[in-house]
Amino acid sequence: MLTINELQKQVFDLYNAQRFSEMSDLLTREKASFPVEAQYSYFNWQMCAAALQGKIDQALIYFQEAIDAGCWYGRHALHEDPDLAAMQGNPEFERLTVISEARAAEEQANATPVLKVFPPTDAQPPYPWLMMLHGNASNLLPENLNMFLANLQPAADHGYLLALPQSSQMRGKARYIWDDIDWATGEIQKHLAALQADYPIDPAQGVLSGYSMGGGLALYMALSGKLAVKQIVVAAPWWGNIAELEAAIAAGGADHMRVAIIVSRHDVDCYRVATAVNTALAARGLTGTLLVTDEADHSFPAGFHDLLATELNAAPLKS
Repeated sequence: MLTINELQKQVFDLYNAQRFSEMSDLLTREKASFPVEAQYSYFNWQMCAAALQGKIDQALIYFQEAIDAGCWYGRHALHEDPDLAAMQGNPEFERLTVISEARAAEEQANATPVLKVFPPTDAQPPYPWLMMLHGNASNLLPENLNMFLANLQPAADHGYLLALPQSSQMRGKARYIWDDIDWATGEIQKHLAALQADYPIDPAQGVLSGYSMGGGLALYMALSGKLAVKQIVVAAPWWGNIAELEAAIAAGGADHMRVAIIVSRHDVDCYRVATAVNTALAARGLTGTLLVTDEADHSFPAGFHDLLATELNAAPLKS
């Protein structure tokens, strides 16, 4: 049985090669590979594969199975996805869409922000702290949480309090996002205020980290002064408005801050963000750390653990 990341890579390779029948066959064979929180992706990919082959009846069966399994999809996923264009306007598709959107509205109304906190076990307060932001369409269920904690072990070894927020914005069942930036910023600021109230942390000894959209959000918040930290260490950061990050650096947002990024050269959009940030730092006379890997896709970089260890051991910048 494949891991979910291995399966996703194979699915995307077949999708990009327009081998939709093989994509569907692979998903059917590997259905057991999908944990409960990933059922959203299974049915969505099957719907897309069927619709792209013109198999509308089969695509509708997958949609109904998704609804029966407790999954839901918002309007963007259903009406703005070109892969589903052949289904849009079909009466059965629209009936299921109404059910899906009603479920989406109900679950979003009941969603609340989550903060997982792991104080150091052998350190004297006040503690330095590190906050790690998950990627879009992700969560802090055990598989992801354990992956993050394993990669953050260097910070734990240095006596850092670890804080991992889960967004309250939803794109699907167990799929949390940071798309509304003001909403996300407000939540993260409240999380930090709660940490300061509940734990003996040193506000001046903070590290902000993140992966994918979480990495982009970490860059945005730190560089724009939305969250005061001494370091940024991010993995494969994505951000839609690169000029915003460049302007923040040009205005001095990184002048007293270490900035480190790890990204694959093949992860095109995230590589573009990373190189733009590194170039903007250089233009400001600052030295950032940009570690470029050859990993084949958009996944959490294997070298993050070692990069974090190196950065935490580096001499602090002078204020």
